[in-house]
Amino acid sequence: MIEPEFFISSVNQLLVRFPKEPPMRARLLAHWLIEGMSLDLDLNRTIEQFARVEAGEPEISVGIFTVTSYISKERVRLEQAFFPCPEEEANPASTELSFAEAKELILRWRDAME
Repeated sequence: MIEPEFFISSVNQLLVRFPKEPPMRARLLAHWLIEGMSLDLDLNRTIEQFARVEAGEPEISVGIFTVTSYISKERVRLEQAFFPCPEEEANPASTELSFAEAKELILRWRDAME
């Protein structure tokens, strides 16, 4: 089970960290939530994308500045999309979580935003 820790930054922004996850996985998860769902509009769009997959759409890919997510009924794959050096572009960092884990994480993020 993924255990996020939500907190408010000094500039009053909701942030998240994953202290029990390996550093690269924690970074990808945090960027996915913070960059991809910081606004209500973005969060609602993500919830709609998950509903489309639940309704039968095979896979949806969504790119933000640092992370691309590939959402399917079985899993969600997060892949680094910003490469500070050419070596990383050849083998981007990635992590996977189950569809259920990802959906639960999004709902917990939504609750923390309120």
